[in-house]
Amino acid sequence: MVVISDPIGNGGWIVVVLVTTRRDEKWEPDCVLTPAEWDQLDHESVIAFANAKGPVQCGPAWVKAIESGVFIVIPSPPAATMAKIIAAAKAPDVMAPAVRKWIP
Repeated sequence: MVVISDPIGNGGWIVVVLVTTRRDEKWEPDCVLTPAEWDQLDHESVIAFANAKGPVQCGPAWVKAIESGVFIVIPSPPAATMAKIIAAAKAPDVMAPAVRKWIP
């Protein structure tokens, strides 16, 4: 998962999107990421915006999930890759408007 909203600017509320393996060609190019764009990937992947969650309160439950190993913190995507993800998230048909409104 990647946090694509600003928890500080949104009072601790975040939007997260799933990064998953690209299994077919149905994905729009704006949703596709390669290892060249983010060194945490080892194969072509996609952002599954349809599965975006948000707003989600970023608080003690998240800290506990990280501390217990449910979530593992990895380096963030480079700025250009994050900008690509956020730009794609703002497209009208990518995710629910109620979720999209939390994107910077």
